[in-house]
Amino acid sequence: MLPVIFRIPLPFEIFGAHEIPIRGFGLMVVLALLAGNWVALRLARKSGLDEEKMGNLFVVFTLAMVVGARAFYVLTNWDEFAGHPLRAFALQRGGMVFYGSFIGAFIAVPWYSRRAGLPILKVLDIYAVAAAIGQSIGRIGCLLVGDDYGKPVSESFPLAIRFPTRTQPGDFFGIEIPKDNGNLCALAGQWLHPTQLYLSLNALVMFFILRWLWHRRRFDGQVVSVFIMLYAATRFALEFFRGDEDRGYVGPLSTSQFVGVFAFAAGAALYMLTKKRAVSVQ
Repeated sequence: MLPVIFRIPLPFEIFGAHEIPIRGFGLMVVLALLAGNWVALRLARKSGLDEEKMGNLFVVFTLAMVVGARAFYVLTNWDEFAGHPLRAFALQRGGMVFYGSFIGAFIAVPWYSRRAGLPILKVLDIYAVAAAIGQSIGRIGCLLVGDDYGKPVSESFPLAIRFPTRTQPGDFFGIEIPKDNGNLCALAGQWLHPTQLYLSLNALVMFFILRWLWHRRRFDGQVVSVFIMLYAATRFALEFFRGDEDRGYVGPLSTSQFVGVFAFAAGAALYMLTKKRAVSVQ
């Protein structure tokens, strides 16, 4: 909807321009990371974990999420980048896959936790809650840049939105969006499902569920296991409303649905293993 939120004028020229554009996607990613870190540190404090080590872990977590999310997108859209490898670094144009960030974080967080002497499952539970609120905010960035757009829907649908084209303004719940704003939506000009908002609200609901569960958890690893299963199941369902066909398919399933089947199974297995471990320790 608004790839560039505003521009900061400069009294001098830098990189051939006299202004700095503040992009919607980048701004939301920064806010998502800050919110996630704030939640993680609060929960870490309540768990009695070393705050300095948790602060260092946040840096590792952030890098792993960004690299994983972008790498997964590049791999699943290789034709787009094969002849232009430098495009892989153009993050301002969107193109990040949450499952990639999840895989990256799930590798990096246990690795650092072990090196720092932090309890791995306890840390993963904390970061599951933090990731949910971060994703809720980050998905607004997808809406602003026009990424992860939905399928066409009737104009009469109460939640229908329309991204602007070069010659036609857009519509966001009755608010006119200026034409030719550089959004990434390939179906711009049509009324679409606001899948970015679906994904954002879904993550917000998960955040409240996981936050509630964190205070009532019976064993370490319970929260992250539930997070994996919840995300996999809800993302599988929401994929049916997505209209960006270029995200790839494995048979009749989108790439995210295909990965989600295994993610749900992994979450269920982790739940059973960590529960069994907790019982055996008792």
